[in-house]
Amino acid sequence: MIGYRIFTASAVALLISGPAAGQDAPPRVAEPEYNFVVFALDANTGALIPLERKQGNIQAKVRAMGFGGAKGSTVFAGENSPVRFKESQKLEFVIRVESTGNDPATLVSLEALTRSKGKRELQTMQVGAFSGHVDTTNGKSAQGLSFAKYGEHSFRFTPSDVLPKGEYAVMTKGSTESFLFGID
Repeated sequence: MIGYRIFTASAVALLISGPAAGQDAPPRVAEPEYNFVVFALDANTGALIPLERKQGNIQAKVRAMGFGGAKGSTVFAGENSPVRFKESQKLEFVIRVESTGNDPATLVSLEALTRSKGKRELQTMQVGAFSGHVDTTNGKSAQGLSFAKYGEHSFRFTPSDVLPKGEYAVMTKGSTESFLFGID
């Protein structure tokens, strides 16, 4: 009788744990700890790689006392980011957001920067001479992006095209900081 009870208890335990033991839970992915912080994603290990974080300085340059127009830009100190990727490398980035129900294309952009004289610059506005015509480029991403949900609170995004050599900034609407990197 005791043997029968042990056998029955063992059989029930096996039946209950059998399906669960045969199924592996999906691996938990690493997500950024804070909203609107961007990381590069190592596709081989799933590790998050920190990008250079900087606040840009907003500058305006007026030409010919305003008669020649004006230009507005965001300027970052340093000509090169210490975070580097290879030109042929497939890049993936992860951003944590407040709600994955938001369209991520309205929250993040990838911008190409120009380098000169120890700084990196993104032109955000230009006012024409005499016409007063204002051309704003802020918020119009220079690079197309593809998005997919990633984990519970984040999105993974990739540039639509291979990025050429240069300096880049990932800009988010939820942060005053930009996340910079370079391509060699």
